[in-house]
Amino acid sequence: MLHRDRRALRPLLWARCLLLAALVSVLAGFAVHASELEGFPRTVVDGLGKEIELLAPPQRIFSTALAVDNVLLALVEPERVVGVTRFAQDPEQSYVVDKLRDHMVILDSLNAELVVATNPDIVLAASWNNPD
Repeated sequence: MLHRDRRALRPLLWARCLLLAALVSVLAGFAVHASELEGFPRTVVDGLGKEIELLAPPQRIFSTALAVDNVLLALVEPERVVGVTRFAQDPEQSYVVDKLRDHMVILDSLNAELVVATNPDIVLAASWNNPD
């Protein structure tokens, strides 16, 4: 949903910018080709403070938020993305409509069973996603 009064959204937009900046720094390492393992294994810290060791660049990535869809598909090949949100299909909200592929699961609402069924190497969730 697009909002007309951007002033009211300013704190939310700043929070999203900070989230995207953090996401870009983590995903920058994912943009390498699988044969280029420079920088791996790599340890990253998730939003809950848990350390996660990535032995190689993730090849099956699932996104659970439109902001993540946009950044992710700008950084990695669409073939490595196994799931995105339904908002990624909306040209009025998404910058990556042209990068969607038939193999991608389109997530209408966060559903753990559907995400796990895609056998992802990593799931990228936003702070506003329900952690359960």
